Amino acid sequence: MTDRDDFLAWVKSALYEAELALHNGDSAPRRAIWSRNEPVSILGAWRNAYGQHGLDGLLSSDGARRVA
Repeated sequence: MTDRDDFLAWVKSALYEAELALHNGDSAPRRAIWSRNEPVSILGAWRNAYGQHGLDGLLSSDGARRVA
């Protein structure tokens, strides 16, 4: 398997499942695949977050903002 194949397999499984869970109001799978090492940040279209505390807050609020 190539690096490309590994990446596509991850996108089609773990990342897809995490995004689906976030859409359904559960941010835990998304947080589980995000880095626990500093420095870490999210530069998003809606909101940015810096550091572990910021990521936790952003992902928790995204999970709480379930799209109906």
